[in-house]
Amino acid sequence: MLKALLKKQFLEVFRRYFYDKTGKKHSKFATILLFVLFGVLIVGVLGGMFTVLSIYICDRFKDVNLIWLYYALMGLIAVLFGCFGSVFNTYATLYLAKDNDFLLSMPIPVKTIMASRLLSVFLLGLMYSGVVTIPAAVVSLVMNGASVLSVSGGILFVVFTAFIVLTLSCLLGWVVSLIAVRLKNKSFITVIVSLVFIALYYLVYFKAQDIIGYIVSNSETLGQNVKTYALPFYVFGKGCTGDLLCLLATAAVVFGFFALTWAVMARGFLKIVTSSSSVAKNGRKAKSEKQKTPFFALYRKELKRFTSSATYMLNSGFGILFYVVFAVALFASRPMLEEIIMSLGGMSHIVCAVVVMAICFLSSTITYIVPSVSLEGKSIWILQSMPVNSFLPLKAKVAVHITLSLPLALIVYVCSAFVLPYDVAAFAFGTLFIILFNVFNAFFGLFLAVKMCNLDWMNESVPIKQGLNVGLFMLEGVVLTGVFAAIYCLLSSFVGSWVLFGLFALVLFLSSLPLYFWAKGKGSRIFSEL
Repeated sequence: MLKALLKKQFLEVFRRYFYDKTGKKHSKFATILLFVLFGVLIVGVLGGMFTVLSIYICDRFKDVNLIWLYYALMGLIAVLFGCFGSVFNTYATLYLAKDNDFLLSMPIPVKTIMASRLLSVFLLGLMYSGVVTIPAAVVSLVMNGASVLSVSGGILFVVFTAFIVLTLSCLLGWVVSLIAVRLKNKSFITVIVSLVFIALYYLVYFKAQDIIGYIVSNSETLGQNVKTYALPFYVFGKGCTGDLLCLLATAAVVFGFFALTWAVMARGFLKIVTSSSSVAKNGRKAKSEKQKTPFFALYRKELKRFTSSATYMLNSGFGILFYVVFAVALFASRPMLEEIIMSLGGMSHIVCAVVVMAICFLSSTITYIVPSVSLEGKSIWILQSMPVNSFLPLKAKVAVHITLSLPLALIVYVCSAFVLPYDVAAFAFGTLFIILFNVFNAFFGLFLAVKMCNLDWMNESVPIKQGLNVGLFMLEGVVLTGVFAAIYCLLSSFVGSWVLFGLFALVLFLSSLPLYFWAKGKGSRIFSEL
């Protein structure tokens, strides 16, 4: 039974490699090709990157006889990378899977269901952490020589790190789930925790070169400090070099913490997966409610769907955070921008155009509308059976997408006016350009959402994160802003900025019209027949 459940888990994760969006099975050649491309990305690109890093660090630590510190450092990097890669799927995989009720209704022990979930999380974490640990272990064995104990230590280094990633991912998912079932806005709590984790991750990422440089140049002093103040890191690293006593101590701690995590999760697993909310019910008070139009009702429904899913907000709405970061960066880099503008002289409008193009590109990172149709899933019949025009639900999706992307884009653009020297006409037509870019994005995203709809999913992360239409939407943003930027650079010496922004706006308006009429006509018919 465990084997069958595990197979089901991986078929869900890699479903797009075996089946197309209509449910038709890919040919063996197509499946093999997709897995080969995936392997090239994971093994070739990421594995190659960490192999080069391992060689650089190991070569310097070998000279001062600090291979244990090398293992400790690479293990820490692997844990950070593994948690970042798998922690966002852990909560959904363990507790929010769509088939939880179905599996619990079958004569399958709860611990077997939990074991299958944990195994899939473990293997996913192993894939991410192994990209770091396997090259690190191989590099160490090649550069320092191999013996029975050192090879055993290298293998267990990979295993230990994967179990640490699993334990940390489960603990974070478990804590979030315990909080979530007691709160009304549980998705917002998940988003906040995830954003904090992302912020910490990228803080380490951007400081990584300085940190690694400092560690390498002060390796002997750091090694002594680790021995004194961070003994577990020393024991872990020493064990991975082949020290038998440290190896046994590390195994006891790693597997002991995992066993404790399993025991705690086993006691609360069933309660969490069967709890919709444990918030105390407040007494209902009678109040009048104004009648709402069908469009407004659908608009609210779409907005609530977005805010009720942490996965949806984190992936499809992450561009909202980019807007905030970009606005802060504009004010923080004001002195530098002023110097650049002064050095450019009469070409200062180029800087303004770059900012406008960047704002337009950021709007393409908000992908709310692309998976919105697919996320209706098996419940799409509810929208199709409503006594409203079939275009109305699609129009509501477009309206929500524009609500999420356009106001912030305009706010950032207005903020940039306090930093950059726009002239009145260029600013006005730049505003029109940004508005129509967002409108075009919304209808182009709707086109992809309807034409490449995938209603056959078990986990909502599949249409949100793995859909080809999401990738095409973001690619469109890159290509379109790139083309506009290239044309601007070529013609800005001959034509004023406001003229170019006006022409770009006209192109976007004329491009949006056929998409609008397609959505109102053929798109609505396709939607009603899904």
